[in-house]
Amino acid sequence: MKKIFLLSIFVILMTTGCSIKTSNLDEKEKCANYRKTMENMHNYANIEDGSNESKMVTKIFYSPKSDSCLYSTRLYSITSNKPGKNGTIVEYELYDFFTNEKLLNEKGCDGELHCEMSVQDAEKTFNNNIKKYE
Repeated sequence: MKKIFLLSIFVILMTTGCSIKTSNLDEKEKCANYRKTMENMHNYANIEDGSNESKMVTKIFYSPKSDSCLYSTRLYSITSNKPGKNGTIVEYELYDFFTNEKLLNEKGCDGELHCEMSVQDAEKTFNNNIKKYE
């Protein structure tokens, strides 16, 4: 009797257009498989004009809220040999892998540079905001 009941529920789900969602673990594994692609898209280092800039993927995760693979990056720039503009700029970004939409962006700087936030405050704000997607 139980087998017939379960079979009938399965048939109803399949014929009404409802689908059985894969587990978050499966989704997380799929997102992890995209790591190399994400890194190829964003990881770089550049040293020109007395500045040193690098960008790297820092986190990859499945977001149940967005039902997508998201990843964060950190752009790190050191400016030097520019009078009055010596310092560090760090920019944190969150992207949707499939749409390439930028979901979050926080920027901070230190040294002689002037920003709305320090590097530490930008990182803290970004980490607090990213929790909304996890």
